[in-house]
Amino acid sequence: MKIIDKFAYASFLLICNLLIISGTVKAAGTDSFSISPPTFDISANPGDSVKNTIKIQNLSDSQLTLTVKSENFVAYGEGGQVNLTDNESSYSINQWLHLGTTQFNIDAHKTYLYDFSILIPLNAEPGSHYGAVVFSNGSPTAQTGSVANVVQEIGALVLIKIPGAVTEQASLLSFSPDSQYFTDPKVNMSALVENTGGVHFSITGTITIYDIFGNAVKTVAITSHNVLPGSKRLFTEGFDFEGFGYFNAKLVMNYSSGTKTLTGETRFTSLNVQRSIPITLVIIIVGTVLIVFRKRIVKAVKIIVKG
Repeated sequence: MKIIDKFAYASFLLICNLLIISGTVKAAGTDSFSISPPTFDISANPGDSVKNTIKIQNLSDSQLTLTVKSENFVAYGEGGQVNLTDNESSYSINQWLHLGTTQFNIDAHKTYLYDFSILIPLNAEPGSHYGAVVFSNGSPTAQTGSVANVVQEIGALVLIKIPGAVTEQASLLSFSPDSQYFTDPKVNMSALVENTGGVHFSITGTITIYDIFGNAVKTVAITSHNVLPGSKRLFTEGFDFEGFGYFNAKLVMNYSSGTKTLTGETRFTSLNVQRSIPITLVIIIVGTVLIVFRKRIVKAVKIIVKG
């Protein structure tokens, strides 16, 4: 593979990896644009027709010509990444997506509302089905002289949940801090969750920190993410923590509309430098006093004891 082709492919994968971030997804470059929302999470029944709208904003100083297509995708990795694919599977909805125009123009710094519809087949199986509406601002990568024209593609993920007899199940594979010892007033903890069922779900929950006496000293909310069937998702939370000493962390994660729970527990030591320095100085001073004046201290104690 040529260097130019490798660069284009890497850029494409990087953009695809941004598809499931909540908020607005933005394509990089001078001819950039953004879409919102980046994800549609829909509950529907067989035979339903669902209409939705995607807002596209031209962030550049010139008019853009965008093309639209529908794609299937598969999850990979533990960071919520997805890969677009032409392959069909039991989860695919490429044939369910009905797009409006397949090409349109947006003037500089203007907004375009793109409508599309989803027709759920009468024989749609219960569980999760998903695909993507993908926007592109150019033709396939081409090379002019020594310059590569890289196509910018971003898309809105469409997740559909069909009710019925389907298993909604998850397992907590791990829960641990990034280190057993933290010297900065910052703690990072990660939990790895696997979706072992047939339907996607969203995880919510908390991490609660307890001191050695069992007192809750801090509670942190977990950032919610979707976990697709057959995939693993790493939830990582970094938070400010000024505690000093040995602590216990308890994890509670909720899914299936809050009816099912995953729990985990781990421990860590916080050696906050800002607090450890004065504590260390106090220990040194007290130790020095005991050593230098130990004879006088012993004599004083004997006097007190004897009266």
